[in-house]
Amino acid sequence: MISLATYDRDRVGKLTNYVQPQLIGGLRRRLEAADRTTTINLPAKGAAEVLVNVGEHSEVTSTSVVAENPKDIGLGDFLIGAIKDAQFTPAYNDGKPAAGTMNVIANFGEY
Repeated sequence: MISLATYDRDRVGKLTNYVQPQLIGGLRRRLEAADRTTTINLPAKGAAEVLVNVGEHSEVTSTSVVAENPKDIGLGDFLIGAIKDAQFTPAYNDGKPAAGTMNVIANFGEY
């Protein structure tokens, strides 16, 4: 199972005219491709969450691991590697491109 969670809950709660950045092309395909070339043994079950900062020109400005389970086996880094060359749309604030942040969550063993 793969989901894209909303990072900026304050904007959502205020119902502002904001659209968070979006991953283009789907995460499943990227995870499957990364799995074919990985040097770690992915667990039958596990999860990782990565925070992705996207600039107003669609560039990924930074990524960081928020959580992984089981801990310290590299699922967060694996997820970052899988999306490192991915394309994203920028966030849109009042219809204009803007920098934004999104969470990318992957449940391994279910993709």
